[in-house]
Amino acid sequence: MKKFAIQIALFSLVPVCVLTAMFVIPVNRKYAYDFVIRGGCEGRSSWIYQRMCESDSIIDVAFIGSSHTMSAVDDELIERYFNDSTHQSYKFVNLGYCGFGRDFHYLIAKDLLEHKKVKSIVLELNEEESQFGNPCFPNVASSADLIRAPLAFNRNYFPDLYKGLVLRIQYFRELVTKENVQRELPVSDSRFGFNGTDRLANRDELENAKQKNYGPHKKSFGFIENGLNSIGLEYVRRIAEMAAKNNAKLYFIYLPEFGFPLKTNELEETYGRFGKIIYPRQSFLDTPANWCDKGHLNTQAAINYAKPLSDQLINTLK
Repeated sequence: MKKFAIQIALFSLVPVCVLTAMFVIPVNRKYAYDFVIRGGCEGRSSWIYQRMCESDSIIDVAFIGSSHTMSAVDDELIERYFNDSTHQSYKFVNLGYCGFGRDFHYLIAKDLLEHKKVKSIVLELNEEESQFGNPCFPNVASSADLIRAPLAFNRNYFPDLYKGLVLRIQYFRELVTKENVQRELPVSDSRFGFNGTDRLANRDELENAKQKNYGPHKKSFGFIENGLNSIGLEYVRRIAEMAAKNNAKLYFIYLPEFGFPLKTNELEETYGRFGKIIYPRQSFLDTPANWCDKGHLNTQAAINYAKPLSDQLINTLK
């Protein structure tokens, strides 16, 4: 019986060693960002990598967030207004990416600060922290980032380890076979990342969202809810720490869904210790004509907001 147990243990040791070795293999960063193309967002992950890590173009101010940032921040127009007013030559970029999840914001900020001498990062704030990670995280994260992800209350921790392992197995296979199974998409050569739409939101949809968002909410999240929310806040803390070490300032811009009442006290209490928060006017957020759907501002709204946002940034970045 003892001999059989030893044989089982030795047999089990082989796959464990193989799996461990897979996590030791460093995955090429470009490969990782290109792999995410499969998840959609029109090849934006490859553009983000190219803009941060391969382009010689300077980045002074970077906006990082979800599709809310992609559709609301016209970086080219903001750069023009900012530099015309200040007589400087700051370079702005919108690095927003589809989907929520602070873990992916952390990875973008990490690679950005490694490759560019950024003056400021402007991180998107929503009405509440996402309790789930971004689907792109396990594909782009290094082995260290996968292992060092917050463990407590993290429903994605072990699924992300599995997805990261699958990526590494495929990457190793391609290294050995020289086979490229990626679905290549053209990468924009623009240094700006604004991606808006002219569509106008359905008024009934917006009204329903407003009624829901202005309705009664729980006054206390409770132990479990606070724990789930703490994952996103931990990544915000990590981003703030990285920014400080690289002499970059961290700021926030509030970009909620339609119909959420502005609660500055709660936002300041939670995020004010990390950096100053920029708020669009409540009247601007409450105007139905500014939205393409309940979650995203439309192109005209982004154009209209570019000058006020530039002015706010001038005051903030002093």
